Amino acid sequence: MNYIVTQIAKPKEIKVSQMQSATVGSVDDAMDVYVKNAIVCLASAKVYNPDAVCILNCNFSISPERRNTAELAGIEIHEVPYGKYVIKEEHKWAITQYKFDSMAHVLDIMKDNDHLVLLDTDTICVRGLQEIFAEAKDGLLLYNVCHGYQQRDRQSIIHAYEKLYFLRNTHPVHYGGEFFAGSKVTLQKLLGYCEEVIQKAKEEEEVFIWDDEHILSIAAEHFMKGYIYSANAYIFRYWTNKFYLVSTNYRYNPVCIWHLPAEKNYGMIILYEYFVKHHHFPSIEKMASIMGFPKQTYKKWNLYRWKMRLRNKWKCLLK
Repeated sequence: MNYIVTQIAKPKEIKVSQMQSATVGSVDDAMDVYVKNAIVCLASAKVYNPDAVCILNCNFSISPERRNTAELAGIEIHEVPYGKYVIKEEHKWAITQYKFDSMAHVLDIMKDNDHLVLLDTDTICVRGLQEIFAEAKDGLLLYNVCHGYQQRDRQSIIHAYEKLYFLRNTHPVHYGGEFFAGSKVTLQKLLGYCEEVIQKAKEEEEVFIWDDEHILSIAAEHFMKGYIYSANAYIFRYWTNKFYLVSTNYRYNPVCIWHLPAEKNYGMIILYEYFVKHHHFPSIEKMASIMGFPKQTYKKWNLYRWKMRLRNKWKCLLK
């Protein structure tokens, strides 16, 4: 059996900018946005993977309206307590460590030959995940966000890793928390290693900017380096705001999963409302337009290329 899972933990207060917008005035408002995102994530996964078990884990009660929408889409809702894997509550991104509570819960109900894809709520599946599950039989799939050695977030992970394990001049890769996949056996090992990293971090007096990506990246570097497959062929992190980093890989050499961190309050809500109204999602092209992706057509007219072509033709004629 294949499992596709996402999770939402309700914090006591809003600490992070991704939960804030003009339409979000309270924690309850933020949770409603995240629930809508989660339904889009799992409903789209169910469309392309109808035989997969799709689960939304949360630590609070979802409204009857949202629950009904989720269940009609074939999504199971499980209430899972939050807090077992938290390092320090004062960390800005402590709430992201709910991912490990969610993971532990699903591993408990999986069988030994089952496989799991765990996603963030702000993702949408646009193709079947059969290739991911096939690779997950033999190793751990993680998404390398391709940050250079001096990039701020990766430096934070490097600093934390060296501090915890008394090392110098290390080069751990920054793996994104929006995706990982593997068999039950592989992910049980990963969870155990993540728990060890968490326990070591709890004993460290210096306060880090800890989130799930710190834990995941350090555990992968220290314990599982030889077992990791790149998930970059399957998922891409699109930034669609002032910081604009987008690819045409939604169309050419296409990925299966779009991660849309800047669309929580915008594009993902549009897709939720579309799904509620029509009971299906729009075409890939229309979704790409909603998210502000670049057009997939090549711009044939280019003055500099035109001049170069003329020059090359002229050289050929003179030979």
